[in-house]
Amino acid sequence: MAAVYEHLVDEEELLALRELAATDVEETDSADRAMGADLMTLLRKVADLDGAGQALCPEELAWLQCLEEGTIRAEKEMASMAEDILRGAAVLDARPGEDQAAVVAELRRQAAQCGARAADARQVAAAARCLREKETRRMAAVEHVVDPSVMAFLARVAGEMDCYASSAVVPEEVAAAAGAAEVVEEEMVRLRLWLVMAAMDCAKRPGEAALVAPLRRQEGKAKAALAGVDSFRASMRRYQAAAGIAPPPEEEEGSDDDMMT
Repeated sequence: MAAVYEHLVDEEELLALRELAATDVEETDSADRAMGADLMTLLRKVADLDGAGQALCPEELAWLQCLEEGTIRAEKEMASMAEDILRGAAVLDARPGEDQAAVVAELRRQAAQCGARAADARQVAAAARCLREKETRRMAAVEHVVDPSVMAFLARVAGEMDCYASSAVVPEEVAAAAGAAEVVEEEMVRLRLWLVMAAMDCAKRPGEAALVAPLRRQEGKAKAALAGVDSFRASMRRYQAAAGIAPPPEEEEGSDDDMMT
């Protein structure tokens, strides 16, 4: 086996491996323990999210996506490092007339550590992927992404403002509806963005292609909720203009459709 690796490992790489083997054992073990602890902390956080029994917010879903991608990269890097170390160790072990037993043993020990951390990273990535897919399936099956009573409230207040644009409308009710519209908009913009991204991601995965249509249907519900908010605000602007009420200054808004098409 060493003969197979001989031409793949040059003297510079072997020198680097000897230096690696000469690194203080406590230093290498400390770094290994720290990485292992960090990965287990991430694994527990994923388990806590899963065990909470609550729908995940868009930020948590984005975090799971980043965690999966990051730990997949870490797994590949650690596995590759373990392979490189073992390949060099095999070459050193076969060198005639060279007593490399201690160096080879230490290299193999460090390769085993790299392999263990690669396995840990793979476990974290799998847990993150499992929870993300579980939440994606849940979101695809949701029937109402917005409480219907909230949208009915907005529609009722909008209708009252349109019917009695020149008459007195209960200010407290209008203020409550405006606050509700703001909350709905904030939640639906984030949710719609996540649903669009989830549908695109599922379209790339053969086993999840069936989720694309349900996710797009739910994205349509979020879009409809945002349209309801826009309709309410249009009614409020007409009412304010008729009643001579100066509207509050608003930040320049971009089109949600422009961001998601």
